[in-house]
Amino acid sequence: MDAVSRSECLPDTRQNILKFIIDWLTTPHQSQNVLWLCGLAGSGKSTISTTIAEYFRELGRLGAFMFFDRNNAATNNHSAVIRTLAYKLAYSNPSIKAEVCSQIELDPGIVEAPMHVQVTKLLLEPLSKLTILHTQGPVIIIIDALDECGDPMSRKVLLSLLARDLAKFPRFFRFLVTSRREFDIEGVLSYRPNVVTMELDITDPSNVADISSYLRYHMAAMAENGGFSLPFDWPGEEYIQALVQSSSGLFIWASTAAKFIADGHHPEQRLRVLLRSQSRVDAETALDRLYETALNAAGKWDDTVVEDFRAVLGTIVVGKIPLEDTTLDRILGLSEHRSSTFILSRLRCLLHWSPGQPARTLHPSFADYLSNAHRCGNQPWFIDLPTHHRRLALTCFQQMQAGLRFNICRLDTSYALNRDILDLPTRVNNFIPNHLSYACRFWADHLRGTGFELGVSAQLEEFLHLRFLYWLETLSLTEEMHVASPALQSSAEWATGRAETVATFAMDAIMFVSTFRIAISQSAPHIYLSALPFSPIKSLVASQFCSQFPQGLSIDIGRMTHWPEVLHVLEGHMSGVLSVALSPDGKQIVSSSRDRTIRVWDVDTGGVLTGTFEGHTDVIWSVAFSPDGKHIASGSSDQTIRVWLIETGEIVSEPFQGQSVICSVAFSPDGKKIVSGSDNSYIQVWNVESSENRSVPFKGHTGPVRAVAFTPDGTRIVSGSDDMTIRVWNAERGEVTSGPFEGHVAPISSVAVSFDGRWIVSGSSDRTVRVWNAETGKVVSGPFEGHTGPVTCVAFSHDGRR
Repeated sequence: MDAVSRSECLPDTRQNILKFIIDWLTTPHQSQNVLWLCGLAGSGKSTISTTIAEYFRELGRLGAFMFFDRNNAATNNHSAVIRTLAYKLAYSNPSIKAEVCSQIELDPGIVEAPMHVQVTKLLLEPLSKLTILHTQGPVIIIIDALDECGDPMSRKVLLSLLARDLAKFPRFFRFLVTSRREFDIEGVLSYRPNVVTMELDITDPSNVADISSYLRYHMAAMAENGGFSLPFDWPGEEYIQALVQSSSGLFIWASTAAKFIADGHHPEQRLRVLLRSQSRVDAETALDRLYETALNAAGKWDDTVVEDFRAVLGTIVVGKIPLEDTTLDRILGLSEHRSSTFILSRLRCLLHWSPGQPARTLHPSFADYLSNAHRCGNQPWFIDLPTHHRRLALTCFQQMQAGLRFNICRLDTSYALNRDILDLPTRVNNFIPNHLSYACRFWADHLRGTGFELGVSAQLEEFLHLRFLYWLETLSLTEEMHVASPALQSSAEWATGRAETVATFAMDAIMFVSTFRIAISQSAPHIYLSALPFSPIKSLVASQFCSQFPQGLSIDIGRMTHWPEVLHVLEGHMSGVLSVALSPDGKQIVSSSRDRTIRVWDVDTGGVLTGTFEGHTDVIWSVAFSPDGKHIASGSSDQTIRVWLIETGEIVSEPFQGQSVICSVAFSPDGKKIVSGSDNSYIQVWNVESSENRSVPFKGHTGPVRAVAFTPDGTRIVSGSDDMTIRVWNAERGEVTSGPFEGHVAPISSVAVSFDGRWIVSGSSDRTVRVWNAETGKVVSGPFEGHTGPVTCVAFSHDGRR
């Protein structure tokens, strides 16, 4: 839904609320710049935000109006929020446009940078230069329905950025944010000193009066213009107040009820049916009863209607974007005589839809109701989300089986870049219909929502083995190549441990996409001209598809046998890298450098996910992930330990002040403590939540402590030192429980503990690796020799055998 089609408050309604918001947004505050308007689903937040947006648009003070829709991938993508906000601000004001464009000219890649970098470069830095705007009045930014931006997991990065960075905007930028009171949003906004919270009270007398006015207006419009031959004062104040009582203070109830009454040939009968089903209940139950009444009134629920309803509404509820009725018919295989329009037309009071237009639920609360088994009970309209994700995943595979083919857009030449094909948009429109485009973009999203089963796995395997290259061709031509790697990664994760051949092929396909993504994005024919022939001989993709294109390029000398061992060269630090660590889920790498910064990298793409983390004033010798993968600890020559939130680079507490250079850090298994080793030979244990709560130094080593690790049960600490010894300590008392273990003839640079805590492995500058009994200190394996330089990192396999 675009901004033009969104409803505003009726005249003379919500006056107190609107006045408060307008006054607050236009009154300067020293430290507060965000007003968070929260309330129940259906309480009118979006209508209020739209009214406020139009008020400031007419004044020329609206900087941006952004709203999220959970059923539209184009308007619920958290990763696009920052650049979209920058675009809208630039569009609203020439001065802002000039500064934002200047930043993009200096760094064109900024639009693909991590979100926290975009905030700084596209918003904070450009806007801080525009002090002249302060004299012209406030610039209003409205973010509506924040709770519909993904789910708590996917939007946590965005929320962290909002919490940290909204307070940094110039004072003349004022924010209105609306949402339900979801726990993650409340946790970020409730207690921030720059945020004022305003909760819509549905029991307030003014809210009840406003719903009365709303219902009178719509009933009068129905009597005057509905063609029902109703008296001008229909249905009378008694019925109006009965409707008000039934609404339980929810505007969405009143809005849906008015549509329900008008959407029929006998409004008086519908009014009586509606009121007969209602009684004084809580807001959610009132809404449920309204939806139940409207659904029951939609007609006879025979087996065919139930089947078609679930197919159509299930697709609307779990679909990633709103789809036109014709596209729904193609996706669901519905015939002209059994079209989706039959179901959609019977539910007009519950949907945004008109013939030929995308269909979506009137309000998110309707989708919530349909997909909640407890609220629906045993009614036939219950939508089981996994079932419908499965249906759509299989449907997507079927659509791609029928529609994907070589040279799908019938290009005349293989030697032109996509951008040089002047009629490509026309060809895409002619040869890649909406239902096929949807299947190519979103099949993996529906696969993720599906439990593993052999039938779905067989369809996935057939797709990868027969149509993988044609899929990439379609993504290239529709400028959607960015979905390829995440889709394949989802496939590999979905199949791992249950369909290993599928998972293995998907991983090989990820290598194919990662290696040739740029070429494929620029020219679809290069899938066949260069990517396929240059793939390694042993590549599963090459083995599967090369024989199908015998006229293609043949590489006789120099072709790789396997994908290279080096997947990516991670470049970005301005000086030597001193420490790296792999995240617990294996998807991220953290690095620290002599340049005093920390960066977090994506294992799959080699790109920077977050960073540059700045704060240390000297080189950073050691970094470590917390067990939950959400935080990083770092130790530096500036004698401090810092704990960082990975998503934002924000320091979560005051730096822990040591007494000497911090050489090594490690988290305890529960993530609540950090152990550090220093060049003054001391070891200390720190409480993550308070830098004041630390242990006394553990003393015993006679040289810098280069390596530390907790045992898996968290009761002991293992350390390795330049004094060439290993020691095992009681983590609480700081007493040596085993050691010193002697045998290395040079400084020890790394230690690790086996998963059962029985063994310790060590690496040393003497170029050897040794495995020790953690209790006795006896060498049980090694020394392992073969390295030609210092051994700086060691680790055990998960089974402890290697």
